[in-house]
Amino acid sequence: MMNAVNLTDVKAVKSYYLHKLDGNMQGKYSIYIGKKSGIRLIIIPLNREYEQWEEKNFDIICLNTQIVEIQEVSKHYE
Repeated sequence: MMNAVNLTDVKAVKSYYLHKLDGNMQGKYSIYIGKKSGIRLIIIPLNREYEQWEEKNFDIICLNTQIVEIQEVSKHYE
């Protein structure tokens, strides 16, 4: 089992496919936790003040995020 120090560690695990969402989900990110089953987490990365990042650079957000808010656990495309 792996412990992540920040979101960069999660991003490094390609099977999780951590990526930004857009449209009405802007500011949120998706992590697949069961690619074959289609289950994913929708998260919001939080800064050290437990607030959503104003930063827009994905790599900077990943490197500096140690806290996430889980918004949803869902079966994608259902």
